[in-house]
Amino acid sequence: MKPVLLAPFLACLLSALACSRGKDAPVGPVACDPLIRSVDVNPTTAAVPIGTTAMLAASVDACPGVPRSVVWSTSNQSIATVDSTGVVTGRAAGMARVVAAVRADTNVKGAATITVIRDDPPPTAPLP
Repeated sequence: MKPVLLAPFLACLLSALACSRGKDAPVGPVACDPLIRSVDVNPTTAAVPIGTTAMLAASVDACPGVPRSVVWSTSNQSIATVDSTGVVTGRAAGMARVVAAVRADTNVKGAATITVIRDDPPPTAPLP
């Protein structure tokens, strides 16, 4: 086959591929943009008694092949701490925001509001 005849064949083949995808469909790989779309943290709110823990989970919506690992942080470590796996520990009564940021792009974040509560026993009525 002569090289001159190959060019029209390739043009015809590419044209047929575009037609099978739709009139304006691109030929070749389609770009995924943005690479990381969002992070959802579940649950979005939690009440945690002082001295106990709650587990948060982060779900990252990203293009295939993009790492989905997150870095956890808290707005107030004296109220609530969070470890690298999303386990929150209540330290003192109050409110803290716990954030999961994608390692690949720390500008993409999700958050949960944690309310740390006192777990005082209910008052008892005096005996007669």
